Amino acid sequence: MKLTLARKPFAMPQRLLTAGLLCIALTNQVAAADTAQLMADGEVPGLAVAAIHNGRVDVFNFGVRDIRTGALVDDQTVFEAASLGKPIFAYVVLQLVDAGTLSLDQKVADILPDPVPGDPRAGKITVREILSHTSGLPNWRHGRLRTYFDPGTRFSYSGEGFVLLQRAVEKITGQTLEAIAKRLVFEPLGMHSTSYVWQEAFEGDYAVPHDIGSRPGIRKRISEALSASSLQTTAADYARFLQAVLAGERLTPETAKMWLSPVNNVPQGCRPECLRATAPELNPRVAWGLGWGLEPTDGTFFQWGDNGTFMAYAAGSITDQSAVVVFANSANGQSIMPDLVAARMSGMQPSFAWLSYEHFDTARRRLLRNGTARGIEAAWAEGATAAALSEADRRSLARDLFQGDRPNDALWLQERNAVDFPNSSTVFKELGRTLLALGRPKEALVQFRQAVELNPGDQEARRLAEKLEGGTPAKP
Repeated sequence: MKLTLARKPFAMPQRLLTAGLLCIALTNQVAAADTAQLMADGEVPGLAVAAIHNGRVDVFNFGVRDIRTGALVDDQTVFEAASLGKPIFAYVVLQLVDAGTLSLDQKVADILPDPVPGDPRAGKITVREILSHTSGLPNWRHGRLRTYFDPGTRFSYSGEGFVLLQRAVEKITGQTLEAIAKRLVFEPLGMHSTSYVWQEAFEGDYAVPHDIGSRPGIRKRISEALSASSLQTTAADYARFLQAVLAGERLTPETAKMWLSPVNNVPQGCRPECLRATAPELNPRVAWGLGWGLEPTDGTFFQWGDNGTFMAYAAGSITDQSAVVVFANSANGQSIMPDLVAARMSGMQPSFAWLSYEHFDTARRRLLRNGTARGIEAAWAEGATAAALSEADRRSLARDLFQGDRPNDALWLQERNAVDFPNSSTVFKELGRTLLALGRPKEALVQFRQAVELNPGDQEARRLAEKLEGGTPAKP
């Protein structure tokens, strides 16, 4: 744990300063104990947290960056920040707007002719629409890239939009994303351990990703800079960026205010990508500005990050002059994020309800932990927790058991699901896939046939059944 005083500390009598630091230290000890328990409950190996209050930055490190070696997370540990790179890229763009290099209402097609080949509607997309996620582009392309609705008409979160704007910025400036971010953000703010691409300097101290079963993976050495997803940084470095956001540094007052002003509200029950043909009902408490998510009734801004096995979250309040950023080297990271942020930020954080990540303390997650520790049949015998689960919860629990290297437990639960939900084609298809993965194709074929009988339109189950009937090896 490291405590860092504000860059410009005010004068305080030594007696009061000592008492204040003692109070902070005691508070931090309690917070550390609570965080350690959260990490154990959520099965998160390592965390880095930076909290800002009235110019003061406190950085806290918890757990390990690699469960195999036991190497501890420290102030220099580099994490994948995922989508937390989007606000930094927006900061680059807004500085270019202030400099007159770009205009918010400029069409990307003015810089990149035919930005999405074969899609005339994409020619209307503006810089403002990309930053506010109203471009009509998907989060990530499904086959050929295209727009799904008229740009500017509604919200749908889009990583593809940010990458498109990145290409435009690179063309108009003649610099790579990494070079321009270094010039306009990393160097001026002293973010010396931050990059959109892998740096050799990261080799000595980087966080290793861990899956839902806390199994370590391989740290990606990202070579392609992507404004939407490839940022790598430390908690201390990202806190420097958050300080700049709170102060409105390097932006005109008008632009700094506009950055954090709502452009549109996000949809209810459709997140973060929302490509439906009909516009859904809007969420009154969550909106989007020009690169930040906003909670207007709470006066806060936010952005979350999810690269699968790395999770992150940042939030701040201009009014309170406070902010927090959390990095986790685990696929389970978002399950404890609301508790971590609530302990360090005031307000209700309605963004968490919109994001809808499963909390670590749900009945399903408790049963997953117990089933992993003692076997699902023994855990199931407790009864009360199991009875609270829906079909969808039970199916996802079986998938998590299988992915957590508990195939026999997954099979036991899926066989029980088939008894309890005899009219669900999906239950039988998933049972068939597990049997197939366990090398039992004849039994798998029976399940795929049952899935097709229940739902003749299930093309996946039909394809797998036909392959097995023809003697062709099939993959689950």
